[in-house]
Amino acid sequence: MKYLVFFFSILILLSCSSSKKNSSPKDDFDKLENIFSSDNWKVTGDGNDSSYWYFSRLGDLAFTVYHFKIRQGDSSINEVSHINYARDAIKWIRSSETLKLVSADSVSAIWNDLNDAKATYTFKKVSDSNISVELPHGKKLLLTKKLSLAIFLARSRYDYIHNTHTVDSPLVPHRGKPLSN
Repeated sequence: MKYLVFFFSILILLSCSSSKKNSSPKDDFDKLENIFSSDNWKVTGDGNDSSYWYFSRLGDLAFTVYHFKIRQGDSSINEVSHINYARDAIKWIRSSETLKLVSADSVSAIWNDLNDAKATYTFKKVSDSNISVELPHGKKLLLTKKLSLAIFLARSRYDYIHNTHTVDSPLVPHRGKPLSN
């Protein structure tokens, strides 16, 4: 009886330790969603005009990332990239490189360039509205959460037409009578 209890104890310990080491791809995508969510992010720090990244999760094992700029009040897509699970790895397929997810937790994700193992991209969630990005060669970016994509694009167009700056303003609460009967 002692041996049986001992055997089951060891079996339980081994199964618990192995389950903690191997996270499923869905778990890793959930971690990425905790960092990026399905939100619109303003990219600053690259020395160019402001651009934006919109992350959209599609199912359990995919994101589509839209990289765009605002020109004359309308969005202009520069690149559409994809984060997918393929061949036992999570890869971010961009037009100029393919990145492989090395590690992820609830606040950070580290990616390596498949063509240059020394090129590391680190995304770290600083707050609910900011993500710091460390690129190869010491470059740094800051992602700042913006309004939802539909509201952001509508306000950008309005600003362009009326020469205003509402896109960077917070949402205005409803004024007047309540909408209910």
